[in-house]
Amino acid sequence: MLMTDTRRSYKGINKDKYNEVNREIKRKIRKTKEEWMRTKCEEIEKLKKKHNAFAVHKKIKEVTNTKESYTSMKIINEENKIITDENEIVEQWETYIETLFAIYSPREYDRIGSLKSAPTILKSEHSKNRKAT
Repeated sequence: MLMTDTRRSYKGINKDKYNEVNREIKRKIRKTKEEWMRTKCEEIEKLKKKHNAFAVHKKIKEVTNTKESYTSMKIINEENKIITDENEIVEQWETYIETLFAIYSPREYDRIGSLKSAPTILKSEHSKNRKAT
């Protein structure tokens, strides 16, 4: 019989025996976790001695269970609905930016110009600016 089954059988019947079995389960869990951690640390040390930095960092991430989280930006229209269509997203951004520029006086807006008449950014210009210098 597993210890968890034994513990379950004492639940609500014999509190002292339940607590004793529960403590033993927790002790074994802690011991197993310590052994697992010791093994992982030894693996990391071996990788470090081999000067394998990539594998060291990968193993540390595995041990610490840290993963990069990616959050996507949700675009919501005036009706509080999430927009998924790319054209609708562009239209929503245009509307948003036009409302931002609406706070400027008409003279300043004429100087800046309309968003629709503004030249578009070429893909070659975009990729050129993203390269490290």
